[in-house]
Amino acid sequence: MQEIDRGKRSMQAMGVCESLVFFAIPTLLLYLATHIGVTSLSRSTGLPTIVSWFINDSCASIDESII
Repeated sequence: MQEIDRGKRSMQAMGVCESLVFFAIPTLLLYLATHIGVTSLSRSTGLPTIVSWFINDSCASIDESII
């Protein structure tokens, strides 16, 4: 890994595994929430699609911040 000098502290570049954990997994969760969750919630409750978007994306954002 490449080391970046930032004055007194040095930082290491992120590897592939860390990139997957921080970017690919949350992206996949958000994709599933919007494509499956919105449709399921809208059909099962009869809510308008836009309301289902807000509910699902809010829940997905909270879940991603916990992970």
